[in-house]
Amino acid sequence: MYAFLAMQMIGLFGNAIVLLTVIISKNLTRQPTWINFSVGWIISTLSYCLLLFAGMVHDYSPPHNLCVVQAALIYAVPPFTAAMTLGLAIEVWLNVRKVLKLSTPQNTWTRVLLIFPYILLIAFFIAWLVTGLKNSTMARRKHYKPYCDFASHDPSTVSAGAVLVIMLPTVAFEFSAVFSLFCDWNRFRDRQGSLSAVIRIISFTICGVIGMVVGWVFMIMKNHGPGLNIAISILPVVAALIFGSQSDILRVWMFWSKPPEAPTLTLETAESIDAYDRGQRPRAPSA
Repeated sequence: MYAFLAMQMIGLFGNAIVLLTVIISKNLTRQPTWINFSVGWIISTLSYCLLLFAGMVHDYSPPHNLCVVQAALIYAVPPFTAAMTLGLAIEVWLNVRKVLKLSTPQNTWTRVLLIFPYILLIAFFIAWLVTGLKNSTMARRKHYKPYCDFASHDPSTVSAGAVLVIMLPTVAFEFSAVFSLFCDWNRFRDRQGSLSAVIRIISFTICGVIGMVVGWVFMIMKNHGPGLNIAISILPVVAALIFGSQSDILRVWMFWSKPPEAPTLTLETAESIDAYDRGQRPRAPSA
């Protein structure tokens, strides 16, 4: 239980620090889907830590309404974060195509990718909230879980099924981006940050596959032990590490270091792609 909460808190503060760094720094830019992705994991970790923040982590009979709200959030958040991941995957795919001169990202895509996850979150949350409030015995807390969930297996199956459906195209877009980069590797392998960008996308793809596996396990298993809870708690930490370890973000924290002499390729931001295309030196980062 404590390991689960510790991982959630690390994921919460890790993603929050990365997001605040991008927002505060004048020399960092990210596309809206990247911002959405970080916000999604912050919301996810907050939902699992609701009892902790309410000071009821040791209370195995928390107030019914609070328990229902947390359970509804927990079943609404996985499709939400999956949709956020899909949005970022499509944005990265579009940016890769721009780098390879195959197409130019469209603003219409961005608007759809930004709105869709929140529609899912609100729809699932309201549905499960109404369900839980109508049934006074549905929300409960098990002794090995630091959060409330529903006694029925149906919400878990529906939520996991939605995640599975969303993650299939997500992984497809990620594989397509990696495949396209490797096919034209000779065009930009000498650019600073090219290898790390590819490694980041591969890591992102692996996380997508893990998300699919977790969704599949949730669909077929009625009883989820502590081990699966730990697997869930690792995902926000991995997200913070993958995107918080980008070179331009690290240079903001290490403000005393010299800026690179060549533009760094970061496939999650249009500015780095434009600099990459022009072969210009990026702006010197500062805190």
